[in-house]
Amino acid sequence: MGLMLCYGCGHEADDAPVPLLPVYTVDQHLVADFRYGGHTYELASAYTDAAGTAFKLDTLRFLLSGVHAVDDDGEVLADYGSAYLLVDAANTNNDFILGDLTSDHLHEIRFNIGLVPAMNHTPPADAPPPMSSGAMYSGNTSTGYCLLEMAGRVDSNGDGTIDNTDQAFSFHCMGDALLSTSLAPVHANLPEGGVLIAWLPVDMERLLADLDFLNTPSSAGDGPINTQLMDQLVEAMEQGH
Repeated sequence: MGLMLCYGCGHEADDAPVPLLPVYTVDQHLVADFRYGGHTYELASAYTDAAGTAFKLDTLRFLLSGVHAVDDDGEVLADYGSAYLLVDAANTNNDFILGDLTSDHLHEIRFNIGLVPAMNHTPPADAPPPMSSGAMYSGNTSTGYCLLEMAGRVDSNGDGTIDNTDQAFSFHCMGDALLSTSLAPVHANLPEGGVLIAWLPVDMERLLADLDFLNTPSSAGDGPINTQLMDQLVEAMEQGH
């Protein structure tokens, strides 16, 4: 009799309905967080490249587009197609309001790094912000916009300081072929009202890996070094996944 009771209890537990989570509407944010390994990254801080040479960045920024919120089954909960984001390490913060989200749970935020061809070849005068400012524009519609821009100086004279006498470098990643995708994992139930933040860590140690700034010529376009940087930017965003 005891054995039969045990089976009965197990059957009832299996058939018990899973409680539904409440559905709320929130303001959905995406916040980019620049890190260097385990600590906060600050632009113009000195680091050492793969060749052991000290360097500093004075510019690091990239474009995000095609942003959408996704549930656990990969279904789109909200499409923020009108959101174009210029993430800039020079900013005090990179907190972007995407729009409303109505759901019980958010799995992740997916997005493009760069612009789809139709937008990439739209001149600034006809483009929405931030492209309309022309800050990331290459200067011609055939090339379009810079998807990732990185510039700085490397300690070329080996004196232990980095100043205007040292060699400058710059990389402008451009071209439809460099359009990439990434995501910010969330895995959170929506709160009742208020804000839900999707954190997007950007690990600069990963982005800057395997680079020899002293011996790598500056480059604009979709050449090997530009492709490497875009690939490493994706990896830099996916370190915490």
